[in-house]
Amino acid sequence: QYCEENQYDGDEFPNWAKPTGWLDEWPWKVNPLAIVSTERQCDLCSENKCQCLYTKLVKRRPRIKSWGSLGFGLQAVASREGEVAYRKGEVMGQICGKIVPSGTYPHNSSWVMDMHRPDIDGETVVCQISVAGPSNCFLRLNHHCRASARVRPLRVSGHWICGIEAVR
Repeated sequence: QYCEENQYDGDEFPNWAKPTGWLDEWPWKVNPLAIVSTERQCDLCSENKCQCLYTKLVKRRPRIKSWGSLGFGLQAVASREGEVAYRKGEVMGQICGKIVPSGTYPHNSSWVMDMHRPDIDGETVVCQISVAGPSNCFLRLNHHCRASARVRPLRVSGHWICGIEAVR
């Protein structure tokens, strides 16, 4: 199954406890990645309501490729032969999946990403993104000693996302 944005079902975890550091003026129980309307909504534009999630994240996705004994991973693909696939600082996309309470899965699982919010003191993990169900190509993102991309939280279209940014 494929998804372009994180899936949140507030009824699935009725006893979801408020994350440590969650501000009293923020509503709870809500999607823990939603940004309150009084805060900056997007790192990609200055609008209060935007569609950057669909218009500014790069639509050109990396290819899922078998690297033989190393297993499956991602390969950058340019629009045309000889072009640069991604420029340094460009946000290639986001890791998408099902939003679940932090601690639902072991933090070292290959199928889960701990998600923290930089706008909360101590950058507490507020939830996990599980890619074991609906996800996108970035579920195949893996480690490399000389990585060409990094994972970083970004505000995009009113939600924190687990963004993938080109570093070279």
